[in-house]
Amino acid sequence: MSDDRDLPAPINGPKVVDPDNTTVQFVDWVVTGGHFEGVVNIALGTIDHSRKERDEDFAHIVVASRLRMSVPFAARLHHFLGDLLANAAQPEASPPPAAANKLN
Repeated sequence: MSDDRDLPAPINGPKVVDPDNTTVQFVDWVVTGGHFEGVVNIALGTIDHSRKERDEDFAHIVVASRLRMSVPFAARLHHFLGDLLANAAQPEASPPPAAANKLN
């Protein structure tokens, strides 16, 4: 006779592990990108104005992140970012009006 405790947990999808030591990188520059044999590669950077030696010099772009992914995943990322940006472009909903004070 089987007991419910002996049954494996149902599989709803992979477990996401989010380690707290993964560095967060701010990027604001697309350095380069390409694809070869089904792998998309993107190098993203951040602009650093503090490395200019003279005011007329260009700022430096420091590569901050290199991403490698399959073409199907790149397509999913493209779709996800499109949805995210379309949602961000919509005006924010105004907060609901404050409830009337019924106590006074």
